[in-house]
Amino acid sequence: MSSTELPKPLGDRALIIGGGSGLGLEIAKVLAPSGTAIAVTVRSTVDPALEALPNTTIIRDIDVATDGPEKLVGELASLGWATIDTVLCVAGILLPDELGDLQPDNFRKMVDVCALGPLRIVDALVTGGVLTAGGKVGLVTSEGGSIGLRGAKEGGSNYGHHCSKAAENMAGKILSIDLAARGMAVVCLHPGFVKSRMTEPFKDKYEELGAVEPHVAAKGVVAAVAELTKETTGRFIQPLGSEHLGFGVWGLPDAEKRGPMSELPW
Repeated sequence: MSSTELPKPLGDRALIIGGGSGLGLEIAKVLAPSGTAIAVTVRSTVDPALEALPNTTIIRDIDVATDGPEKLVGELASLGWATIDTVLCVAGILLPDELGDLQPDNFRKMVDVCALGPLRIVDALVTGGVLTAGGKVGLVTSEGGSIGLRGAKEGGSNYGHHCSKAAENMAGKILSIDLAARGMAVVCLHPGFVKSRMTEPFKDKYEELGAVEPHVAAKGVVAAVAELTKETTGRFIQPLGSEHLGFGVWGLPDAEKRGPMSELPW
């Protein structure tokens, strides 16, 4: 029996940051039938499929780049959620740039959403006493944040994307050190090369690089966080293995030997 089939794989209460559509929505779909009570934050639009899920509460108007983290603690209190077992940070943004057209404002926005956002969310939950000993943090980041996987075959550009995800990975690693003393565990996750609105510009590479549908990636994310323990905290892993890694596979030594739940270079 896989981890995603176990009762309440992420505990009694799980919080998904950024679940209005895409991967976050699919994670909610995986969790809802398990009996785990789910709170899902959205910034603006909500897919009707999310509203139809059982055991699911939608917390609206949460922008991780502004006042969202502080607002979230109050919203959870109003739900009667004094504590949670797991938080999954999924919210992200990708705005292209290139040498000669660096788009500094977009660069800053990606850092705010992808790196500072999750860090501020976890900080608010921990200091607010909502995430406590035994709690788990899953940061859905990207192999795009791995310095070790970048190479000439992939090429350059997308500075804001790569730098913001590298910063998120570093935030996750440092969080794992700080939270270990509090009895909590953290994992950084590359969910796979996911077919989505953000990756559509690269759809010509979907077949070659093993792109997967969001619901497939969601099952891997849930399984990886279900398996997370205090002993395995602080890792950067690929739940689906190198077969579905994406562009980073070109820079990964012995990729064929790195299966599901294997670690990625920082």
